[in-house]
Amino acid sequence: QLRVAPAKAFAKMRDSQLQSLTPTQLVNLSTDVFLALNKNQLGCLTCSQLKSLKPSQMASLPLGVFKDLVKKKADCMSAQQLAGLSQEQLQYLLKNQLPELNKEQLQAMDATQLQSLSSSQLQKLKSDQWRQLLPEQVAVLSEPSMRALVKSLTPEQMQALTPAQIRLLQPADIVKLSPLQIQALTPAQIVAITPDVLTQLNKPQWREWTPEQIRSLQPAQLKALTPEQLSWLSPVQLNALTPTQLAQLLPSQIASLTAKQQQILLPEQLDELQPEQLQAFANPLVLGKPKSAADLVMDKDFQQLAADQFTPQKITLLLPAQLRLLTPQQISGLNKTQLSSLAPTQWQLLSPAQLAAISPEVWKSLDPAVLKNLSPVQFSAMPPALWQALTPAQVQAIPVTVLAKLSPEQLRLLNAVQANALEKEQLASLSAQQLQALNPQQLAAWNATQLQKLNASQVAAFTPAQLNQLSESQWKALSPDQIKQLQPTQLSALNPKLLNALLNEQLQSLTGAQLAALSPAQLNALKPVLWQAFTDTQIAVLSPVQLASLSPEQIRSLAPIQINALTPVFFSNISPVLLQALTLGQWAAVAPQAIAAMDTPQIQSLTIVQVGNMSPAQLEGLSGNHLQAFTPLQLNAIPPRMLWSMSNQQLQSFTPEQVAQFTPAQLNQLVTVLTPQQLTALDRNRQAALDNPSSRLQSQPAPRPLPEKQPNRPPPVLQR
Repeated sequence: QLRVAPAKAFAKMRDSQLQSLTPTQLVNLSTDVFLALNKNQLGCLTCSQLKSLKPSQMASLPLGVFKDLVKKKADCMSAQQLAGLSQEQLQYLLKNQLPELNKEQLQAMDATQLQSLSSSQLQKLKSDQWRQLLPEQVAVLSEPSMRALVKSLTPEQMQALTPAQIRLLQPADIVKLSPLQIQALTPAQIVAITPDVLTQLNKPQWREWTPEQIRSLQPAQLKALTPEQLSWLSPVQLNALTPTQLAQLLPSQIASLTAKQQQILLPEQLDELQPEQLQAFANPLVLGKPKSAADLVMDKDFQQLAADQFTPQKITLLLPAQLRLLTPQQISGLNKTQLSSLAPTQWQLLSPAQLAAISPEVWKSLDPAVLKNLSPVQFSAMPPALWQALTPAQVQAIPVTVLAKLSPEQLRLLNAVQANALEKEQLASLSAQQLQALNPQQLAAWNATQLQKLNASQVAAFTPAQLNQLSESQWKALSPDQIKQLQPTQLSALNPKLLNALLNEQLQSLTGAQLAALSPAQLNALKPVLWQAFTDTQIAVLSPVQLASLSPEQIRSLAPIQINALTPVFFSNISPVLLQALTLGQWAAVAPQAIAAMDTPQIQSLTIVQVGNMSPAQLEGLSGNHLQAFTPLQLNAIPPRMLWSMSNQQLQSFTPEQVAQFTPAQLNQLVTVLTPQQLTALDRNRQAALDNPSSRLQSQPAPRPLPEKQPNRPPPVLQR
């Protein structure tokens, strides 16, 4: 029936009628229907109704209609609707409401939509919004957009950049990259970096390169490295250079290596050097010679030495080749003093097997600064026993680039005390996969300060189960921005007890999409005092199904402005118990459209106090059926002056039986308006009251309350 109804029929509908349309009915409406609706009618559609429209319906709307439809409700749109928008609609939305888009909406944008956005538009996105873009979306960014926002990309997003995009980076772009971003570059991306861009890397960036990344450097890139950059190479990085790569270095570059760097080079690396390269060493005497049989015997003897024979003084003199000879058994016997004498470059030469041999008791006694000397490769190879031996101070000394490389399994090895020691920069480096690996004990150990250091996208990465494991005090510690980034699936699974722990400003930060995800059971469990925190805009977003389980205590806690925001659809389904629970202040705030949406049982459930305090505007919204539903007690409660404010059509809809229940004062006020048929049921007493001048309260009716317009009819003239 609705499908064949003319568009102009919808244009005559009241807000309450439009809001009563079901999703099944809405998806069958044509574009002409939406064109016929005015601005207020389009704006009255609820969040759930907007979300029920088909993407094709929304995409077919002219821009002006679309603006009125989604105004203040952009976050209610589904990902499918957003993906189906026309270019004109999308441009409007991104220009005016881009910072309000949620994760699902951002991730729904396709390559065409993303590439159509200018750099200035994309820069309006908050950093947390950028982190929510999918890697495949980052891979299709245009050159201006990619270059403008490369510094905001997460490590995972960095890895999504194509070699073609990497080749477009300029020297000014590369210096903006953080160590975490540098460390995320894949071998294929490294190959794509142009030599002139590579030479702009600074020392902190260069020192974060992993052995795998070093081995990916091409001849042209190696030859472009400056002497200063080569001097920054750590032992691990130097040893990662393949013999073929070393053979590509220019003599001038070889000459820039320090004496310690020369000593660190492996024999197999030196074997590939050309004569002119060997001659370029600043001190050729430090170069190792091929080992003889006698040397091999000496090496074996060296490995037979007892741990106590390695005094701190002797340890500092050990050459790289000698350090590599130390057996796990020898290292396991070294004490704190001996290990503390190792220089940073010596620490970096230790193999995973050598590190694993250190006693956990000795390990936790070491100065935290020692851990800063270890490479990501060494950390990743540490056995569980050493991880669990770390002191809080040692945990805080772990570089963020190392922490970001830890596997979820390694991160899960940290105990509650260690997890509690993580600092701001360390927390910010954790990926979604790492956060999701945290166990309940680790999460429980985080204090308010630590939780507040997590960016919004990290909070959005927690699983529903993890969020339910947080304590009430931890929930209170989350900022409104963090709360705003929670996904609907996270909120819909939240324990009502934790929902009750939220502060007013946290509740007020919830978006329409988030509120729509809350179940009736969650809302029913919400304390009455917390209902007062919701804004009128938020109240208007809640569906009748969600509000159906409201208790009298909860509805009585709402402010008049919140009551006014409740939709006509809600009042068309409100229970008599809730209706009667409204205070006079709340009842006065009920919109006329909401009263007009009530049915007969609801009207009859109104208390005489509520009926007696209806405003002219509220009375004006009553239909003939509503008026005929009034009981005698309800009718008698309406002041004569308020009856006079009603239209002729309304007054003449009263049945003779109802008119017979009017008080003498009411009858004398309305006698000239009522039809003879309506007066046929009057009893003798009321007839006498009409004939008795003393029962007439006034010869002229009181002026109608402003700003209501008086009906076009003469005032009553009482007959003598």
